[in-house]
Amino acid sequence: RWLRRHRWQASALAAGVASLAIGLGVALVHAAEASRQRDVALREQARLEAVQQAVFVMFGDASERGGREATAAAVLDGAARRIVEGYERDPAAGAPVLHALGELYFLVTDYAAAEPLLRRLAEADPRKVDPSLVAAGQYDLAQVRLRTGDAASAATLLAQAQAFWQTDASRWESRLVDSRLLQAQLLRQAGDGDGAITLLREALPRRIAISGAHHRETGVFHNNLGVALFAAGDLDGARSSFAAAREV
Repeated sequence: RWLRRHRWQASALAAGVASLAIGLGVALVHAAEASRQRDVALREQARLEAVQQAVFVMFGDASERGGREATAAAVLDGAARRIVEGYERDPAAGAPVLHALGELYFLVTDYAAAEPLLRRLAEADPRKVDPSLVAAGQYDLAQVRLRTGDAASAATLLAQAQAFWQTDASRWESRLVDSRLLQAQLLRQAGDGDGAITLLREALPRRIAISGAHHRETGVFHNNLGVALFAAGDLDGARSSFAAAREV
């Protein structure tokens, strides 16, 4: 009865409440996005500092070996020994630098040298080492294992890394999306080409939403999708994906 007598006031009140609820929802979404971007920035800063520290160690090792006379391989090997020693003394502080050097070996395709460094990280106690670094080590080691012919081990390590990222899927969404690249490679190697294509097609829009249409990582997704389509005999689809990759 009160609502019938005061329907205009009630309507205004309801509209005000709805407006506040919508505003709160938008604010929460923006706050969550700001928090995610801050976390990404902090992780990138920590990563750059770790790479910086690894480079300092390498230059120090090079100077001790005679500057220009030291070969790149000798410098890397000397740095690896010193970084491993630092990691064993203080795993929490040494883990980021260990990871940076392991990735460096991986990028120069020295998988034999990358493997023991990344294995130390992948097998580290998450109570003593940042769990996100342990997951990153597991993922990178999975890539090494795939490239050295151990797909079963790669699949196990990938699942371990993804399980950690799934504990906070919104925070680690970029890593989860990126992991679909390796997952698709494993599917293709297991003979499930259609599954690999479906996985990459589903993940690509999220990669674009996170990184942008012209980001390098988006280009990698286009390229890998093109490879999967080409292997499946879909030449038109492959051509389109490769053109998108080339544009990036």
